[in-house]
Amino acid sequence: MIKKLKNVGSRAWNEQIKVYVDKLPLTAGAKTTLKTYLSYQVLMQALDIMVDFTGTAEDGLSNALQSVGIPAWLSDPAARAIVFFLL
Repeated sequence: MIKKLKNVGSRAWNEQIKVYVDKLPLTAGAKTTLKTYLSYQVLMQALDIMVDFTGTAEDGLSNALQSVGIPAWLSDPAARAIVFFLL
């Protein structure tokens, strides 16, 4: 997943996340928070933590996102969405 994310690049990833998050029926504050937590830099930090994790990609990414500071209620759906886009 790290290799695919590096191929996408930070600018393209952040722009695409912005497009998808803007389509969600959320408040402006929630959209801003979601864009921040799903940004390229935060995701790369989470994936770096996930290296050598055994189990499903979603579980590992969810745990890594929580360790970066994303709330538990958001880390599971975010992990599933990220895995869907990258794999």
